[in-house]
Amino acid sequence: MGGTTLGRFPLEKSMHRTLFFATLILGCIVDLIVVFEHKAIVVFCLVALWVLFFGMLQTGWNIWITRVVPDEAESGGGALVAIIQLGIMTGPGAGGYFYDTFGGQVNYLLGSLVAVGAALTSMVAFRQQKWSSAVNK
Repeated sequence: MGGTTLGRFPLEKSMHRTLFFATLILGCIVDLIVVFEHKAIVVFCLVALWVLFFGMLQTGWNIWITRVVPDEAESGGGALVAIIQLGIMTGPGAGGYFYDTFGGQVNYLLGSLVAVGAALTSMVAFRQQKWSSAVNK
């Protein structure tokens, strides 16, 4: 709840930057959890920060969908839910395989790489969106 409430302010200032940096920060937090895995209070604080930034992303994704496809926001929301469900479906299977093959820490590191990849993908998508909207005006 804190992320969705506090996320309003950076999202109002710059939605694209907020979504990019929040995703990047999530990846960094996961790496830090691996580094500080034996310090419970540090891991607790990192998980709290992770929840805060993830809440910000949930709000930002929905705002972004309504701005990108305002006439088809319901369909866009459905596509967003489908992508999230795909992640929920494939993540545990892949995570279980990597856990059995390489051990527990690799899942955190792969999760971090996925978050960084998502941040970079969003940066490219937002630049493409700005470019195409400027061309179509």
